[in-house]
Amino acid sequence: MQAQQEWWQMSKFKEVPRRMTAHREAVVAVDGVSSAAWLRAADVVISEHRTRRQARRWIADVYRRYPDCLLAVARQRRGRWCLVGLPARNILLCGRFDLADAEQLGRMVYRLWMDRYAQL
Repeated sequence: MQAQQEWWQMSKFKEVPRRMTAHREAVVAVDGVSSAAWLRAADVVISEHRTRRQARRWIADVYRRYPDCLLAVARQRRGRWCLVGLPARNILLCGRFDLADAEQLGRMVYRLWMDRYAQL
């Protein structure tokens, strides 16, 4: 099951350039706050969690629930860390993060990723 999940994540990584355009801004949604339609259309989905373990499970679940999502950003409720979930891996950032910081982080990673594929 684990190898199958990794294959699925890697295949999603290859699909990203087709969905990105050079002048498109990221659609960002907050899990539990944004409407279901907005969540389905989102490029970046953000949520808050108590533990990194809960955050990792949520990130894996986001890609199943919202197949068009490219990035999942999970922030610790007290703002001590932020976990950025890419289709192939998770990146842990430590520091002070409020919900607005988590949103900007998601937009920034999306923009960097989009600029990289626009140059290819």
